[in-house]
Amino acid sequence: MFKRFSSGFRIRELSASDFPQIHESFLEAFADYFVNVKSSQEEFQDRLNRMGVDFSLSVGAYQDQKLVGFIINGKGVFNDKLTAYNAGTGVIPAFRGKRLTEKMYQFIFPKLKAVNINHCLLEVITKNKPAIKAYQNLGFEIIRTLHAYSSEKLKIMKVPNLQFRIEKLESLEGIDFDRFNDFVPSWPNTILAIQRNKDKEKSIGLIVNHKIVGFLSFTPSSGRISQLSVHREYRGLGIGSALLLYLTEETELEYYSILNIDERCRGMQKFLLNSGFRNVISQYEMLVEI
Repeated sequence: MFKRFSSGFRIRELSASDFPQIHESFLEAFADYFVNVKSSQEEFQDRLNRMGVDFSLSVGAYQDQKLVGFIINGKGVFNDKLTAYNAGTGVIPAFRGKRLTEKMYQFIFPKLKAVNINHCLLEVITKNKPAIKAYQNLGFEIIRTLHAYSSEKLKIMKVPNLQFRIEKLESLEGIDFDRFNDFVPSWPNTILAIQRNKDKEKSIGLIVNHKIVGFLSFTPSSGRISQLSVHREYRGLGIGSALLLYLTEETELEYYSILNIDERCRGMQKFLLNSGFRNVISQYEMLVEI
C-alpha cells in the first residue's frame, strides 16, 4: 500500500528487503547531523535489532525510486503500554522543508492503531528545533530530558574495601532492577534491548556475599555502556568504580559512552562527572497517544 501526493512523493510501508536502501538513505540524511552516526550495514543492523525494529510498522517517502525520507519503528512495551519507538527519522537534505516527517506519521498512525499500538515514543536532540516543532505539530509532548556522556580517560575514584567477585551474567532473570535503577531506562537501554543485543553485549554482576550488588552491561567492541547501576543499599562503597575498572581492563579502549541518563538523577550524573565523563549532548524524550 502507498499514498501518492500531488507533489510527486509516494509514501509506503517499508519491508526488510528495503534494508540496503534504508541504510544508504540513513547515511545521506544524517551526514550533517549534530553527532557522527556513520555506520556500516552490519553496525546499522545491530542498532535496529537492539531497538526491536519492525519494518512492517515503518514508513518511507519516495521521489521516483529514491528513498528520500523514512521513519523506522520498533515495537514493544514502555511503561506497561504497547508502544512504537522511533528508532530513526531522516529526510535527505534536498527534500527538507516539505513536512515529510508529518506526512509519514499521518500515514503510519492508523496502521499502528490497527495493531493496538496507541503510544509513539521518540528521542530528539534538544538543539534540533525544526524536528521538535514537527513532532509537537503531531501532538508529541516532552516527558523528560536525557543526557549523553562520553569519556576519553576514565578516572577510577576508589574500589570497595570488601570482599567481592565479578561474574559474567548469562541470564538477567531474577535480578530486582527496581532496587538498582533510580530512573526508567530509555528504550535503547532497557533489559529487553540488552537481551536483543546479547550476542554483541556483555553483562556482569559484582557479587558480595552471594548477592549481586552492582550491574554493568556494555558492548566490548565500542565501549558503549547500556546500564551501570549499584544496589541502593551498597552505594558509596566504590562498587561503581570497581565496575568501571573492570570495563577498562576488559576492553582497553580509549573511548567510552553512556547514553540517556535522566537529568533528574543527580547522583548518577555526579558519579559520571567525577569518573571522567562529560555531558556531550542532551535529548528530549517525547510521547504521543494516538
